[in-house]
Amino acid sequence: MANTNKNNEELMKMDLYKLLGIEEDATTKEINKAYRKKAVECHPDKNPDNQEKAKDMFDLIKKAKDLLKDIGQRAEYDHKQKAKKAAKAKVQQYDAKRRKMAEDLAQREKRSEEECQKEQKRKEERAKVDRLRAENLKLVEERNREQEEAAKRRLTDPVFIKVKWNKESSEEQGYNKEQIEKIFSKYGKVEVVVKKRTAIIEFKDPSAAVLAESIEQGLTGNPFKSLEWFGPAPLPQHHQRKFARTTAPSVDDLMRQMRQAQANKGKQ
Repeated sequence: MANTNKNNEELMKMDLYKLLGIEEDATTKEINKAYRKKAVECHPDKNPDNQEKAKDMFDLIKKAKDLLKDIGQRAEYDHKQKAKKAAKAKVQQYDAKRRKMAEDLAQREKRSEEECQKEQKRKEERAKVDRLRAENLKLVEERNREQEEAAKRRLTDPVFIKVKWNKESSEEQGYNKEQIEKIFSKYGKVEVVVKKRTAIIEFKDPSAAVLAESIEQGLTGNPFKSLEWFGPAPLPQHHQRKFARTTAPSVDDLMRQMRQAQANKGKQ
Protein backbone atom coordinates (compact mmCIF):
# COMPACT_ATOMS: atom_id res chain seq x y z
CA MET A 1 0.00 0.00 0.00
CA ALA A 2 2.87 2.32 0.92
CA ASN A 3 4.61 1.60 -2.40
CA THR A 4 1.37 2.29 -4.26
CA ASN A 5 0.96 5.69 -2.58
CA LYS A 6 4.60 6.50 -3.27
CA ASN A 7 4.22 5.54 -6.92
CA ASN A 8 1.11 7.69 -7.19
CA GLU A 9 2.96 10.65 -5.66
CA GLU A 10 5.71 10.22 -8.23
CA LEU A 11 3.15 10.03 -11.03
CA MET A 12 1.41 13.16 -9.72
CA LYS A 13 4.67 15.09 -10.27
CA MET A 14 5.04 13.98 -13.91
CA ASP A 15 3.45 15.37 -17.04
CA LEU A 16 1.45 12.24 -17.93
CA TYR A 17 -0.29 13.88 -20.88
CA LYS A 18 3.07 14.67 -22.43
CA LEU A 19 4.29 11.17 -21.58
CA LEU A 20 1.44 9.61 -23.57
CA GLY A 21 1.46 12.33 -26.22
CA ILE A 22 -2.15 13.46 -25.68
CA GLU A 23 -3.99 16.69 -24.83
CA GLU A 24 -5.17 17.47 -21.30
CA ASP A 25 -8.82 17.07 -22.33
CA ALA A 26 -8.23 13.68 -24.04
CA THR A 27 -11.08 11.12 -23.82
CA THR A 28 -10.75 7.58 -22.49
CA LYS A 29 -10.72 6.30 -26.04
CA GLU A 30 -7.86 8.65 -26.96
CA ILE A 31 -5.98 7.59 -23.81
CA ASN A 32 -6.29 3.88 -24.72
CA LYS A 33 -5.20 4.55 -28.30
CA ALA A 34 -2.16 6.55 -27.23
CA TYR A 35 -1.28 3.88 -24.64
CA ARG A 36 -1.37 1.06 -27.20
CA LYS A 37 0.89 3.01 -29.53
CA LYS A 38 3.39 3.79 -26.79
CA ALA A 39 3.21 0.21 -25.45
CA VAL A 40 4.29 -1.13 -28.80
CA GLU A 41 7.18 1.32 -28.96
CA CYS A 42 8.34 0.64 -25.41
CA HIS A 43 7.76 -3.13 -25.24
CA PRO A 44 10.95 -4.94 -24.13
CA ASP A 45 10.72 -7.24 -27.10
CA LYS A 46 10.97 -4.20 -29.37
CA ASN A 47 14.08 -2.95 -27.55
CA PRO A 48 16.42 -5.94 -27.21
CA ASP A 49 19.47 -3.70 -26.72
CA ASN A 50 17.97 -1.91 -23.72
CA GLN A 51 15.26 -4.14 -22.32
CA GLU A 52 15.60 -2.95 -18.71
CA LYS A 53 14.96 0.67 -19.62
CA ALA A 54 12.19 -0.34 -22.00
CA LYS A 55 10.51 -2.40 -19.25
CA ASP A 56 10.60 0.58 -16.88
CA MET A 57 9.05 2.84 -19.53
CA PHE A 58 6.47 0.18 -20.38
CA ASP A 59 5.40 -0.02 -16.74
CA LEU A 60 5.34 3.78 -16.46
CA ILE A 61 3.01 4.37 -19.39
CA LYS A 62 0.69 1.64 -18.09
CA LYS A 63 0.50 3.38 -14.71
CA ALA A 64 -0.09 6.69 -16.47
CA LYS A 65 -2.91 5.18 -18.53
CA ASP A 66 -4.53 3.61 -15.45
CA LEU A 67 -4.34 6.89 -13.46
CA LEU A 68 -5.82 9.01 -16.25
CA LYS A 69 -8.64 6.51 -16.83
CA ASP A 70 -9.60 6.70 -13.14
CA ILE A 71 -11.94 9.68 -12.88
CA GLY A 72 -11.12 10.47 -9.25
CA GLN A 73 -7.36 10.14 -9.61
CA ARG A 74 -7.38 12.12 -12.86
CA ALA A 75 -9.35 14.94 -11.19
CA GLU A 76 -6.84 14.98 -8.33
CA TYR A 77 -3.96 14.91 -10.83
CA ASP A 78 -5.41 17.75 -12.93
CA HIS A 79 -5.96 19.83 -9.80
CA LYS A 80 -2.37 19.36 -8.68
CA GLN A 81 -1.04 20.10 -12.18
CA LYS A 82 -3.04 23.31 -12.37
CA ALA A 83 -1.77 24.33 -8.93
CA LYS A 84 1.75 23.49 -10.01
CA LYS A 85 1.40 25.56 -13.20
CA ALA A 86 -0.14 28.44 -11.24
CA ALA A 87 2.76 28.34 -8.78
CA LYS A 88 5.23 28.23 -11.66
CA ALA A 89 3.50 31.17 -13.33
CA LYS A 90 3.58 33.06 -10.03
CA VAL A 91 7.29 32.38 -9.69
CA GLN A 92 7.84 33.52 -13.27
CA GLN A 93 5.79 36.64 -12.60
CA TYR A 94 7.77 37.26 -9.43
CA ASP A 95 11.00 36.69 -11.36
CA ALA A 96 9.77 39.10 -14.02
CA LYS A 97 9.11 41.72 -11.35
CA ARG A 98 12.53 41.11 -9.86
CA ARG A 99 14.10 41.42 -13.32
CA LYS A 100 12.14 44.63 -13.88
CA MET A 101 13.28 45.98 -10.52
CA ALA A 102 16.86 44.98 -11.33
CA GLU A 103 16.60 46.62 -14.77
CA ASP A 104 15.09 49.78 -13.24
CA LEU A 105 17.86 49.85 -10.66
CA ALA A 106 20.47 49.38 -13.38
CA GLN A 107 18.89 52.21 -15.39
CA ARG A 108 18.87 54.52 -12.36
CA GLU A 109 22.49 53.68 -11.63
CA LYS A 110 23.37 54.30 -15.26
CA ARG A 111 21.56 57.67 -15.25
CA SER A 112 23.22 58.56 -11.97
CA GLU A 113 26.62 57.67 -13.40
CA GLU A 114 25.88 59.70 -16.54
CA GLU A 115 24.83 62.68 -14.40
CA CYS A 116 28.01 62.31 -12.35
CA GLN A 117 30.05 62.25 -15.56
CA LYS A 118 28.18 65.32 -16.88
CA GLU A 119 28.71 67.14 -13.59
CA GLN A 120 32.39 66.20 -13.65
CA LYS A 121 32.63 67.47 -17.20
CA ARG A 122 30.89 70.71 -16.19
CA LYS A 123 33.32 71.10 -13.29
CA GLU A 124 36.27 70.51 -15.61
CA GLU A 125 34.87 73.04 -18.10
CA ARG A 126 34.32 75.60 -15.32
CA ALA A 127 37.84 74.98 -14.05
CA LYS A 128 39.15 75.40 -17.60
CA VAL A 129 37.14 78.60 -18.03
CA ASP A 130 38.45 79.93 -14.70
CA ARG A 131 42.00 79.06 -15.75
CA LEU A 132 41.56 80.68 -19.16
CA ARG A 133 39.96 83.72 -17.54
CA ALA A 134 42.86 84.07 -15.11
CA GLU A 135 45.38 83.68 -17.93
CA ASN A 136 43.52 86.17 -20.13
CA LEU A 137 43.14 88.59 -17.24
CA LYS A 138 46.86 88.38 -16.59
CA LEU A 139 47.61 89.01 -20.28
CA VAL A 140 45.13 91.89 -20.37
CA GLU A 141 46.65 93.46 -17.25
CA GLU A 142 50.14 93.12 -18.70
CA ARG A 143 48.98 94.64 -22.00
CA ASN A 144 47.24 97.53 -20.20
CA ARG A 145 50.30 98.13 -18.06
CA GLU A 146 52.57 98.17 -21.12
CA GLN A 147 50.22 100.56 -22.91
CA GLU A 148 49.99 102.85 -19.91
CA GLU A 149 53.75 102.84 -19.46
CA ALA A 150 54.19 103.58 -23.16
CA ALA A 151 51.68 106.42 -22.87
CA LYS A 152 53.50 107.81 -19.83
CA ARG A 153 56.81 107.67 -21.67
CA ARG A 154 55.27 109.56 -24.55
CA LEU A 155 54.21 112.23 -22.06
CA THR A 156 57.63 112.57 -20.44
CA ASP A 157 60.20 111.61 -23.11
CA PRO A 158 61.68 114.41 -25.21
CA VAL A 159 59.84 115.10 -28.47
CA PHE A 160 60.94 116.79 -31.67
CA ILE A 161 59.43 119.30 -34.10
CA LYS A 162 60.74 119.89 -37.58
CA VAL A 163 60.20 123.27 -39.25
CA LYS A 164 60.99 124.43 -42.76
CA TRP A 165 61.00 127.88 -44.33
CA ASN A 166 61.35 129.32 -47.81
CA LYS A 167 63.72 132.33 -47.67
CA GLU A 168 67.40 132.29 -46.79
CA SER A 169 68.45 133.84 -43.48
CA SER A 170 68.58 137.65 -43.30
CA GLU A 171 68.88 140.03 -40.47
CA GLU A 172 65.23 141.18 -40.70
CA GLN A 173 63.18 138.14 -41.69
CA GLY A 174 65.66 135.24 -41.63
CA TYR A 175 66.11 132.18 -39.49
CA ASN A 176 69.21 130.83 -37.85
CA LYS A 177 69.88 128.75 -34.77
CA GLU A 178 69.62 131.72 -32.41
CA GLN A 179 66.39 132.95 -34.04
CA ILE A 180 64.76 129.47 -33.87
CA GLU A 181 65.81 129.13 -30.23
CA LYS A 182 64.34 132.54 -29.45
CA ILE A 183 61.03 131.66 -31.14
CA PHE A 184 60.54 128.29 -29.45
CA SER A 185 62.18 128.89 -26.07
CA LYS A 186 59.17 130.91 -25.00
CA TYR A 187 57.27 127.60 -24.82
CA GLY A 188 59.88 125.80 -22.76
CA LYS A 189 63.43 124.53 -22.70
CA VAL A 190 64.65 123.54 -26.20
CA GLU A 191 67.70 122.50 -28.13
CA VAL A 192 67.99 123.37 -31.81
CA VAL A 193 69.83 122.00 -34.81
CA VAL A 194 69.65 124.00 -38.06
CA LYS A 195 70.63 122.79 -41.51
CA LYS A 196 69.95 125.02 -44.51
CA ARG A 197 66.23 125.92 -44.33
CA THR A 198 65.28 123.18 -41.87
CA ALA A 199 65.47 123.10 -38.09
CA ILE A 200 64.94 120.27 -35.60
CA ILE A 201 63.77 121.47 -32.20
CA GLU A 202 63.96 119.15 -29.19
CA PHE A 203 61.50 119.85 -26.37
CA LYS A 204 62.21 118.48 -22.89
CA ASP A 205 58.58 119.09 -21.94
CA PRO A 206 56.15 117.33 -24.34
CA SER A 207 53.28 119.63 -23.29
CA ALA A 208 55.35 122.66 -24.39
CA ALA A 209 55.91 120.98 -27.75
CA VAL A 210 52.18 120.37 -28.13
CA LEU A 211 51.47 124.04 -27.45
CA ALA A 212 54.16 125.18 -29.92
CA GLU A 213 52.99 122.82 -32.62
CA SER A 214 49.42 124.04 -32.28
CA ILE A 215 50.01 127.84 -32.49
CA GLU A 216 53.50 128.71 -33.77
CA GLN A 217 53.71 129.98 -37.37
CA GLY A 218 57.07 131.73 -37.48
CA LEU A 219 57.89 135.31 -38.41
CA THR A 220 55.15 137.37 -40.03
CA GLY A 221 57.27 138.25 -43.07
CA ASN A 222 58.63 134.74 -43.45
CA PRO A 223 56.19 132.21 -41.97
CA PHE A 224 57.23 128.62 -41.67
CA LYS A 225 56.65 126.57 -44.77
CA SER A 226 55.83 123.58 -42.58
CA LEU A 227 55.82 122.64 -38.92
CA GLU A 228 55.41 118.98 -38.07
CA TRP A 229 56.36 116.31 -35.62
CA PHE A 230 59.74 114.76 -36.13
CA GLY A 231 59.11 111.28 -34.77
CA PRO A 232 56.07 110.21 -32.70
CA ALA A 233 53.82 112.94 -31.44
CA PRO A 234 53.36 113.21 -27.67
CA LEU A 235 50.13 112.00 -26.09
CA PRO A 236 48.23 114.94 -24.58
CA GLN A 237 47.00 114.70 -20.97
CA HIS A 238 43.33 114.54 -21.95
CA HIS A 239 44.16 111.60 -24.22
CA GLN A 240 45.73 109.80 -21.29
CA ARG A 241 42.55 110.27 -19.29
CA LYS A 242 40.60 108.72 -22.14
CA PHE A 243 42.97 105.78 -22.40
CA ALA A 244 40.80 102.73 -23.11
CA ARG A 245 41.79 99.80 -20.97
CA THR A 246 41.43 96.39 -22.52
CA THR A 247 38.98 94.24 -20.57
CA ALA A 248 39.14 90.50 -19.96
CA PRO A 249 36.74 88.38 -22.07
CA SER A 250 33.49 87.18 -20.49
CA VAL A 251 32.66 83.55 -19.64
CA ASP A 252 30.50 83.34 -22.78
CA ASP A 253 33.42 84.57 -24.88
CA LEU A 254 35.71 81.98 -23.29
CA MET A 255 33.15 79.18 -23.85
CA ARG A 256 32.82 80.21 -27.51
CA GLN A 257 36.60 80.17 -27.83
CA MET A 258 36.73 76.67 -26.29
CA ARG A 259 33.97 75.35 -28.58
CA GLN A 260 35.63 76.93 -31.61
CA ALA A 261 38.96 75.38 -30.62
CA GLN A 262 37.33 71.95 -30.24
CA ALA A 263 35.59 72.35 -33.61
CA ASN A 264 38.85 73.33 -35.30
CA LYS A 265 40.57 70.36 -33.65
CA GLY A 266 37.87 68.01 -34.97
CA LYS A 267 38.37 69.29 -38.53
CA GLN A 268 42.10 68.55 -38.44
